[in-house]
Amino acid sequence: MTAYHLKLLAVGLMLIDHVGRLFFPQAHFMVAMGRSSFPLFAFLAATGEKYSKNIKGYLLRLILLGLLTQPIYAHFFQLLFEKDAPLNILFGLALGVVTLRLAKRLGRPLQKLAIILLFSGIAALVPVEGGLTTIPTIVVMSLFQNTLGWWLSYALLEMASVWILSYSPISLFSLCAPLFLIAYNGKQGPKTRLFYGVYPLHFLVLIGIYRLL
Repeated sequence: MTAYHLKLLAVGLMLIDHVGRLFFPQAHFMVAMGRSSFPLFAFLAATGEKYSKNIKGYLLRLILLGLLTQPIYAHFFQLLFEKDAPLNILFGLALGVVTLRLAKRLGRPLQKLAIILLFSGIAALVPVEGGLTTIPTIVVMSLFQNTLGWWLSYALLEMASVWILSYSPISLFSLCAPLFLIAYNGKQGPKTRLFYGVYPLHFLVLIGIYRLL
């Protein structure tokens, strides 16, 4: 499985999640399937930070698309939850990329931890979608290894979000996400710059269908 296939999978799972939430609110299995989408997006963002030859351009694309998406996302969020929306996940991914890049420039583990905690706090206070766990998820996914130690770390993060932060238990289905990463072969696959552009577009399409029904 190439990075291109992971992108398609992440988008597909996101669509299942959002279609289920908007049109089939009782179909909890669709939301459960969608819980694996963000960890995959987090892994792809971390991979982008690692291999991008133009990190400023990568960040700029995330931020500009985040700004373009926000009013559409806010409308979609209002339809689902009838309350104000946080900043959409593209801003969270951008914060995560900045966190990873700054942490790499610091030599001491405590300094790296301080950066991670700082940006986690920013993500929670702003807030961005995912809140306090957004940055830790991106950091953990950037360190992905198919080892018992890594799996335990990821499982503890997800369980803490439920037991300490009172997230819905359905979020524990995100533990399935790394199973897809095991099949990742480290290759790019077909290149496309349209990947993140699907994000605002799918909200527009879903809102349009909802208004027509």
